[in-house]
Amino acid sequence: MGGERKLRIGARIHDLLQDSQLNMSAALQESSVECVQLTLPKFVRWSESPQNYSMEKIQKIQSDFQVADVGISVLSCYVNPLAENVKKEQDTFCRFIDYAAAMGVQIVGTETGSVVGDLREYEKNHTEENFARLIEALRPMLDYAADRGVMVGIESVAYYPVHDENTFQRLKDAFPNSSIACIFDPTNLLHIGNYTCQREVFDRFMQKHAKDVRVVHLKDFVVAGDWLEERTLFEGSLDVAYVLELIKKYAITPDIIVENARGVENYKNIKARLTAMLGG
Repeated sequence: MGGERKLRIGARIHDLLQDSQLNMSAALQESSVECVQLTLPKFVRWSESPQNYSMEKIQKIQSDFQVADVGISVLSCYVNPLAENVKKEQDTFCRFIDYAAAMGVQIVGTETGSVVGDLREYEKNHTEENFARLIEALRPMLDYAADRGVMVGIESVAYYPVHDENTFQRLKDAFPNSSIACIFDPTNLLHIGNYTCQREVFDRFMQKHAKDVRVVHLKDFVVAGDWLEERTLFEGSLDVAYVLELIKKYAITPDIIVENARGVENYKNIKARLTAMLGG
């Protein structure tokens, strides 16, 4: 298909629907979603473990989305590259790369992991030692993705090793010939120490990496004591208008994935507001 890439507005599909509809294609069309992020274990109700889904079932899902003309922007596989049993994480991710290849999905997404269970101790994830561990853990995953013609989408998170524009650049520099896509989640770049200057945080990231942004996650946040808590879009302090201004400023056409929507009607209302703000 030719033509310029079009900006699409979608959602995490499990926030809207489950794979229990009698007619999934019709349900997708009714939802008005244009594209989705697909987290298989949260969407399906299969008895198999996520590492053992059959390709027949995977391709049936792909067919339902294709009939509804709904794109799958990202296949979620949010493993922990810093886990003690890193081989298990790598094997899981590579299996999801196989699923993506079977479904024609271009990106399998992940964050960059944690060595702590309590993210209030997140600075332990920012050490040079753990950044080096991350690079080594990602290497076979990126190699396998390249062999299968799939991109690895990396989401920067304030509490993980890749947490800002500089650490994302270091990641790219470590794999100059790999297909790394940027999943830009502005809320995930924020923490209690920087949320009051969110425009500057977003500016710095987009100045360096706008051309790599393939997907934008949009969710909101509120301040709860010394922590930021997630909320549905337009119900918190995220400067949504400024994020959309940056998308227009850099003339990029990512898929926008709304997170934490409370069902189809809530998503439709959010989509209408975003469309109006984008001038479409």
